[in-house]
Amino acid sequence: LDAFTKYVSRQSITKLLARYEIFRQQLEVNGSIVELGVHRGASLMAWAQFSAILEPVNYLRKIIGFDTFEGFPSLSEKDTTGTSEHLEVGGFKSEENAMEDLEKAIQVYNSTRYLNHISKVELVKGDISATLPAYLEKNQHLV
Repeated sequence: LDAFTKYVSRQSITKLLARYEIFRQQLEVNGSIVELGVHRGASLMAWAQFSAILEPVNYLRKIIGFDTFEGFPSLSEKDTTGTSEHLEVGGFKSEENAMEDLEKAIQVYNSTRYLNHISKVELVKGDISATLPAYLEKNQHLV
């Protein structure tokens, strides 16, 4: 992985750089980063890594990811007007062990992070229409 740029496409590096720029622009803004739809965790872990690199002692910023890990539980009529192959119930379904794989990645991330005794990344599994209101009720400081 030290030489990952040998193996990834220009498009993947472009996405990483775009995420870096977005993260850099919000550095002066207090608060957590909430990602709705984690999928495989590429951007979730990018936010976490950028936080560890650019603000290693900011223990107040959390990176919170919501996902069903089972794809879209339902769609509205408006959702089906596009042309993406993912616009169906179950669209964007992750691999069977996606959440467990991401939890392992978070453990590896924590093993090298300064202040790693303070949780930085949190996963919330379930349908966002149910999990987000419940999460915000318990974490009103996010609003």
